[in-house]
Amino acid sequence: MRRPVTIRQVARRARVAPSTVSRVISGKGRVGEETKRRVIKAMEELNYHPNSLARSLVSGASRKLGVMLPRMTGQWYQDTMITELLRGIASSARKADYDLLLASGESGIEELSSLDRLLQGKRVDGVVLLGAGEDDRLLDRLTEAGFPFVRIGRHEFRTDILSVDTDNRAAGQDAVRHLTELGHEKIGFAIGPRGLTASWDRLEGYELALKKSGIVPAKEWLLEGDALTLSANRTLSLFLGQPNPPTALVVGDDRLGIAVIRALAELGIPVPEKLALVAFNNSSMADWTTPSLTSMDIGIDQIGFEAVELLLRSLTDGELQGRSLTVPHRLVARESTLGTRRPGGIPFSAKPR
Repeated sequence: MRRPVTIRQVARRARVAPSTVSRVISGKGRVGEETKRRVIKAMEELNYHPNSLARSLVSGASRKLGVMLPRMTGQWYQDTMITELLRGIASSARKADYDLLLASGESGIEELSSLDRLLQGKRVDGVVLLGAGEDDRLLDRLTEAGFPFVRIGRHEFRTDILSVDTDNRAAGQDAVRHLTELGHEKIGFAIGPRGLTASWDRLEGYELALKKSGIVPAKEWLLEGDALTLSANRTLSLFLGQPNPPTALVVGDDRLGIAVIRALAELGIPVPEKLALVAFNNSSMADWTTPSLTSMDIGIDQIGFEAVELLLRSLTDGELQGRSLTVPHRLVARESTLGTRRPGGIPFSAKPR
């Protein structure tokens, strides 16, 4: 097997010192244009491609990013959202020639310990936080250490950090607008995890959209998403058994939407004839159920991709602190709201506010 080419071999071919080759690879330090051309030509002739270890030794950077996963006990792992986020993160990191180190924990203490291991010895150049709403101690630790990081999801109070999200308030409005345009006036809403800012933003958007349509929201139209998760049949029986029940429902994700469709089928309640349904995330699961599920595409993989791009920019631009990036959303209308009136569904563009 042919041995890999080394920096010293490139230096001999280019008739320069190994340190000069290192400066060309890192892009740091002064190197004359003629010398740089000789080094690059030698690298091409020898088919030399500097690996991440060589680049890190030359530049002092690890060429690795840390990804703090949500707690292993959370609901993040019960649907495809985490997969979509990681796909976007990995794609962006690969484009920039960075590797990823994943870390997680089952409690706040374990998460802090995992984060500390990432930070020790500068194993990574920056960190992407997923599901960080559960414990602000992670944000505090990174901020105190002055370590570059970006958060997936807007933080209600921390405006000093980098974050990437969709406009969940506008998305909640657009979900309701779709239903009111179909003639619905009594629209229910399943509140998501209360520890997430997105849950409250969507609820605010829901209430605002109803008011804009001249509809007074009723507290009886609100459901706890956790109750649906634990017992969809019982919760929906009580919800729809009330006098003058809602004719439509907005839920927090596709996994929950599919559970609702299954429970309604067991209860003999047709969708959307008796209850129209809108979910969030627009995962591949939305097409797996019958009827297919109308869902808000919040650009999950794009959120992951943009998070890495923003983090990498922050490594060279300290002025980026406190910037929040918003990824566009759009509603994909399917049978759970359209029924047989529009076979196959229609595209429904929900332009961000």
